Amino acid sequence: MRINFQIKIFLILIFGLIVVLGVFYWMCRSSDKIAFLYEKPGAEWVVYPNPPEAGQKQPLPLVAIFRRDFKLDELFPQATLSICAFKNYAIFINGQRTGNPPPQNWKSTSTLEITYLLHTGTNEIVVYVMNSLGPPALWLHLQDGPSVFGTDKGWIVSQAGAEWQQAVPASQLPELNPQNPLYGGESTGESIMRIWPLRISSCKRVD
Repeated sequence: MRINFQIKIFLILIFGLIVVLGVFYWMCRSSDKIAFLYEKPGAEWVVYPNPPEAGQKQPLPLVAIFRRDFKLDELFPQATLSICAFKNYAIFINGQRTGNPPPQNWKSTSTLEITYLLHTGTNEIVVYVMNSLGPPALWLHLQDGPSVFGTDKGWIVSQAGAEWQQAVPASQLPELNPQNPLYGGESTGESIMRIWPLRISSCKRVD
C-alpha cells in the first residue's frame, strides 16, 4: 500500500510539473511582457551583431534598420508579407510605407497584401524596428508566387546609425574578439570547477 501511495505522489508531482511547464511555455509564446522570441516557420529572428557587454545597461530606445533587395522576373496576382518584430516597426517597400500600426501584442504576426507595391526587376524592403526593452529583432516572410524568402543572414542591418552589417540569427551566440574586455575571461564551467571545492571546504569548517 505504501508503494502505491508513493507512486501516486510521484505521478501527481510529474503532472504538476508538466502543467507548470506548459503554462510557462504558453506565457512565453503569448505574453508581450516576456522578451522571448519563439521560433516561427518560414524565417528566422534576426538582429544586429552586437558584441557582448558586461554590466547593467539603461533601457534606452534603439532603432535598427533591416534591409534586403530582391529581384522579380514577373509579377503574380498576390504577394503577401508576414511580419513580427520586437517591438515596434515601420515597413517601406520600394520607398513607400505600407501596413497598419503594429499590433498591441508584438508577438502577433501581421500579414499584408503588397502586390501593388512590387514591380519587375529589383525591389527593396526596409524595416525600421524600435525597441527600448532589448535589441531590436525582426521576423519577416514574403511570398510572391514561386518567390519565397524570409529574414536570414542575407539581410543587412544598421543600428543606432552604425555601419551596415550582415544580420545574424537572434539564436546565435555573439562572438568575442580580442578587443572585447570579456575576451579570454573565465567561462562558467571553469568558475564552478574553481569555486566549488572552496565552498565545500568552508562548509566543513563551519560544521
